[in-house]
Amino acid sequence: MGKTMEGSVRKLLEFEGQTPEQSKKQEKTHSSKSFYLSFELQRRVRNAVLACASAPEYLTLSAFVVNGLEAELKRLRDTYNNGEEFPDPVAPGQKIRTGRPVRRD
Repeated sequence: MGKTMEGSVRKLLEFEGQTPEQSKKQEKTHSSKSFYLSFELQRRVRNAVLACASAPEYLTLSAFVVNGLEAELKRLRDTYNNGEEFPDPVAPGQKIRTGRPVRRD
């Protein structure tokens, strides 16, 4: 990275209250995930994010998804686990089922 670009990145991070070292640490706390969504749901979410772009909590699609997942986790904890966090998997290597959803009639 050139010195000019490095300086710009440093200034941006400092403006956000972070040093480049803190930013690198923060990057390791997130990961990318892929999910299958219906085209209709994708359209509705995209429209909502665009319409609410001025609301600070929904500036990005990722923020919208994170807020929705947090709200659903809270509902599940309150409903099924007395408001407590769910434990880590009991069995080593226990994984979430992937692939096509099971058809429910």
